[in-house]
Amino acid sequence: MIKKTLRTVRQFVWFLLLLPIAPANSCKPIPPVPPVTPVLRVEVCEDASCEHKAVGALVTVTDVKDTKTYTTDGAGNADLIPVAKGPITVKVMATGFALAQREETVGDSNLLMVVVLASLIQPPLPIHASGRTFRTEDYDIWRYRGASAFTLLGKYIRGDDLTSFFSAMRGLKVNTLRVLSRVSWGVPLNPATVPNYLEKLRAFLALLESEGFRAELVGLADCAVAGFELPRGPQQTAYVNSLLSVLAEHPYIHFFELGNEYSVAVNGWSPADFTARPNFPVLMSRGSGGGEVEPPNPPWDYITYHSGRDAEWPRKQGKQACEYSWGCGTRPAGWENVYVPAVDDETMGAASEMKSQRSNVPLDFYNAHGLSSLFVAGSTLHGDALRDANVPTGRELECYEAAAQAWADVPLDAPQGMYTRGGLPMCPLEHSDTTALRTFCQLSAGPATCIVVRKQYPGDPVPRLGYTITNLKGTDHSLAFLTK
Repeated sequence: MIKKTLRTVRQFVWFLLLLPIAPANSCKPIPPVPPVTPVLRVEVCEDASCEHKAVGALVTVTDVKDTKTYTTDGAGNADLIPVAKGPITVKVMATGFALAQREETVGDSNLLMVVVLASLIQPPLPIHASGRTFRTEDYDIWRYRGASAFTLLGKYIRGDDLTSFFSAMRGLKVNTLRVLSRVSWGVPLNPATVPNYLEKLRAFLALLESEGFRAELVGLADCAVAGFELPRGPQQTAYVNSLLSVLAEHPYIHFFELGNEYSVAVNGWSPADFTARPNFPVLMSRGSGGGEVEPPNPPWDYITYHSGRDAEWPRKQGKQACEYSWGCGTRPAGWENVYVPAVDDETMGAASEMKSQRSNVPLDFYNAHGLSSLFVAGSTLHGDALRDANVPTGRELECYEAAAQAWADVPLDAPQGMYTRGGLPMCPLEHSDTTALRTFCQLSAGPATCIVVRKQYPGDPVPRLGYTITNLKGTDHSLAFLTK
């Protein structure tokens, strides 16, 4: 055993002696293995379930070296993003969602980051009529910011893509869409010929809520048009109740207007056929008359009013509806005991050019919708594009933008004040009919709010009675806030 072991040792020594010996300076160092750069994958989800991913979202990645920007692909991912080891910050921006930010520390391994976005679109919550305004369940004042979209339901049933229209309405801060349940023109919609009409209405209302809108669904319209007849009496009553039964599945979310312009013959209905308010948990108006036509009395939960469209229309909007709602200096006979919110529901229409019942003067829309915000519960944008539920452009859009700015500028609690106008003893601004169409104000224990309609004089409004102007808004400074 010992001899065998010695023989093995001698063989190993000889093996070493036979190895070639390289010069000392010929040994080269083994090159280092290059470091592996970790990569980041960002998955952007529109909800916690990640069933819907955000396509086209902007992803900004900041590591210890630099900042890089990427866009999510068709699967909602930003993939194979090289990042340096150490802390990183990822920000994600997507249309309709709040800015999302995540922070992580990158080590040797690749990193997967799932970012769940928070939607900026909040489904509507129940509201109620409360005196001059609408209020939430927390008793906060809620302003009606509407837009005509008469054919929107018909477009939905036809299968149209409504995404761009919804986006445009959100851009104008609209919260309610006035939709006809039946219509004989544009995109004709006759519920009697639409299979599963009520089911489609349910789905439509659910879509509106998911997009952050309420509907003001108009029940009776075009009831006397050939091919669209809906006779007065039991048939109209049954139809109205069927609509209300669907709306009642969303208690106090959507509005219901019994009918459009009872004074127009083609609409073929009468408020006299509907005296008692139907027993459904829905905010209901008993319908509208034509331009400057008295609304039905009693009006049920709220008034839908169509103001005048003559040359002096900006001074009439808001003021006329207010007379029926709570006063504004005068009350029509028979309305002395009515005290419900009013909405200027079909106002002067906007268009690209001046024509009958249309205007293209943005400042007039700022004044008019400012008065609706000053005196009543809100107003509805109306015009050529919106009537057909189309996206407005050009000068028409500028008019709507001016109206939306007035919604934003006039305080929500303005209708709670005390009415006065230029020429009355308590008006806090100087006024002359030669330099302004009207000056209207609401006084309160705090600041007074005034609107000078079609202000023609240079400079700012002039206070009186010891008032001081604290702020001015509008391109012509026609909206004034004052204290005393």
